Order: sequence, then structure tokens, then C-alpha cells
Amino acid sequence: KLDEAREAYRELVETWPLSPNSPEAQFRHAIILYKLYDFQRSFKEFQKLVDKYSDSEHFNEILKYQYDIACLFLAGERQKVWKIPTMPSMDKTVEMFEKVIKNGPYSEIAPMSQLKIGFAREKQHQWDNSVKAYEELIRRYPKSDLADDAQYQIGYTYMLASREADYDQTATNRAIIGFQDYITKYPKSEKIEQSHENIERLKHEQGRGYMTVAEFYDRQKKYDAALVYYNK
Repeated sequence: KLDEAREAYRELVETWPLSPNSPEAQFRHAIILYKLYDFQRSFKEFQKLVDKYSDSEHFNEILKYQYDIACLFLAGERQKVWKIPTMPSMDKTVEMFEKVIKNGPYSEIAPMSQLKIGFAREKQHQWDNSVKAYEELIRRYPKSDLADDAQYQIGYTYMLASREADYDQTATNRAIIGFQDYITKYPKSEKIEQSHENIERLKHEQGRGYMTVAEFYDRQKKYDAALVYYNK
């Protein structure tokens, strides 16, 4: 009888907030909401537990639950407004991951949460914000096993951005640099071969972009400018 149990735990916390049983009741209340697939409320109730009872013996479990919930929303779980499902919100998802990091900045889950922030921004095509998220992971957790993944994603994100810009080669150039940095910094990582292939593909795209610009200037009879890009 999960609903009745949840209500009993909630009443305990509200009636006797200073009781030694309140942290456990709050924890069980949040877990029941998770079991009932009410993930958004569950996350909030776990957050209340962190805010009110930061010394809870379940702290690591709480972080794991919050991380798992944020991952569900990253994968497409719908947020709810007045119990009505809405379209997935990556901004809300990022907020969840940020809270996980704030709750446990030195936990094992923190670097993973930072990486997922980058993924969420990728889904929004917010390329610069995505790169900033990956750079933040490398800056804050340089010894993490995920640091090389973050460096690879920097190149990959700019590669995605380059597909949206026919004339501007900035993203393409940054993508090449990102993959080159990955190869230099992490020579034993598993995506070295893929990085080399990506660089070759990007250079081909770079050439195609130069050709497009050169032909444009050629048609405009701006031959000096066209010559510069043909030479490139």
C-alpha cells in the first residue's frame, strides 16, 4: 500500500521534523515516489532530505537516485506541470545534474553528472554551452576517468556544429583542434583511431567549404579573394 505508506511518512516529517525518525521517513517517502514513477517529485523530496538532513546515512544512495532520475529526463522522460506531462526539458535536466554536483562535488557521480550536462546541451544544439560543460569537467576533475571522454566530446561537439555552417569554418577548425588535443593528451585512449578518421573527414569538409567560398567570389568576379580560397 505505497500511497498510504508515503502519506504516513510525509505526515511524520511534517508533524515531527526534529524527530530522529524524520530523516528515514523523508528518505522512504522519496523512494516510494520513485517506485510510483513520480520521478520529478521524487527528485525534489530527495533534495529536501539533503537540505534538511545533510548528515543522512543514505547520502550516497540519495545522490545515486537523483543522478538516475536526471538520466531518465535526459533520455526523454517528460516533466510534469500539475501532473500533466509536458515535452522533455533539457534546461530542467541540466538543473538536476547541477544539483547533484552541488550536493556531492567530490563524489564519484559528480564527473558523470558534468558529462551529462554536456550531452543535454548537445541535444539543444547549444554547442558553446556543451563545450563549456566538457571543459568544466576537465578543469574540475582532471584525474577522472571521464576527462578523456570530455576532451573527445569537445571535438565531436564542434564537428556537429560544423555541419550547420557551410561558409563559416570556425567550428570545423575548432573540431580539428579538439581531436588533435585528444590524441596528444590521451594517446592510449580507445577513440584514437576514430579521432584520426574524424580529423580526415573534417579536413575534407574544410576543403569543400573553401571551394564553396572560392566559387562564390569567382562568380562575383572578385578574383583576388577567390584566389585566396582556391589556394587554401
